[in-house]
Amino acid sequence: MNLQQFKQEFRIASDWKYDPWGSIMEVFFQVAFHALEKGLNIPSEWGFNPGMDSVDEDSYWFSMLSECSDSDLLHIGRFCNKYNDLLHLAGKSY
Repeated sequence: MNLQQFKQEFRIASDWKYDPWGSIMEVFFQVAFHALEKGLNIPSEWGFNPGMDSVDEDSYWFSMLSECSDSDLLHIGRFCNKYNDLLHLAGKSY
């Protein structure tokens, strides 16, 4: 899945209209966990701290993110981070 495909799937599959911040954060955490498992360098601006969680194999996004190239995974993560920042500035984070 590339970024464009992710955006299309996100619009269809997520509750983004009702809970945009919760929806993007669900994906963002899964992207970061997938990147961590692949041994990728997670950008510091993501502020990601894995704690005790890991990839959620029951997540809707699991198989799609598992099939991403390293580059696509990081592009999706950057998009999620930017979207999170915009939602925070708009007062839609919690």
